[in-house]
Amino acid sequence: MKKTEINIQPITAFTKRYENAVVSKSREIRLSIEEAGLLNAAMVNLLSNNIDEILKTIISSDNSVENQNQNQNENDVIEIKMDAGSFKK
Repeated sequence: MKKTEINIQPITAFTKRYENAVVSKSREIRLSIEEAGLLNAAMVNLLSNNIDEILKTIISSDNSVENQNQNQNENDVIEIKMDAGSFKK
C-alpha cells in the first residue's frame, strides 16, 4: 500500500486548542464543521497509512498467544487409567 503525505496541521491545531482548554480549565472545545472535517480527514489518512503496520501487530500478537497456548498444550501430561477408562490432564 502506497503511503500518502499527511497534512497533520489540523491535528496540531486541535492539540494546541486542547492544551489551552486544559490550562484554562474549559469544559469544551468547539470546532467548526470545516475544522472537524479537516481533523477527521487527517486522522483517517493517518490510520490508512498505518493500517499495514496495525494489522501486522494484531496478527503477530494473535500468533504469539496461539504459540503460547500450543506450547502449554505440548507440556500438558495426560494420565490414562485403564480401570475406568478415564482421562486426566
